[in-house]
Amino acid sequence: MQSIFILINMVIFLYFAYSQLKTQPYYSSTVNNYRFAVYSSIAIFSLYSLLTCLININKTKFIADTSFIIFAIIFVISYKYNEYYYKKSLKRIFKKFNEKKMVSDLRKSTSVDELDMDQLNYRKKMFINQLKESVINLFMI
Repeated sequence: MQSIFILINMVIFLYFAYSQLKTQPYYSSTVNNYRFAVYSSIAIFSLYSLLTCLININKTKFIADTSFIIFAIIFVISYKYNEYYYKKSLKRIFKKFNEKKMVSDLRKSTSVDELDMDQLNYRKKMFINQLKESVINLFMI
């Protein structure tokens, strides 16, 4: 019966950790890191507790003494993992933004004629336009 409660606890906190990791709902990365670390540490420690219950070594003094250290290590690793995930997400977002900006800038810099015509026809049109301007300038003088 105890292992069922531990398993339910683990599933609930895994869900909390996953949703915290994917949404990052707070503006402060420290708060997001802390919340993910708490949720994932509880979930992973629940797995550890479940294993110790199933093996039936949860009543030994060694497990009681090392549990705090294991929880602290899991907490630090979870905190650092959320920092890594946050930075990776930011890089991905900035990369997509820069790609869209570059495409937008290229579209603005190229004319509609360049996009519609092939290279040879566009050069011919540009030559004809320059020729017209030259002739107009010649007769304006």
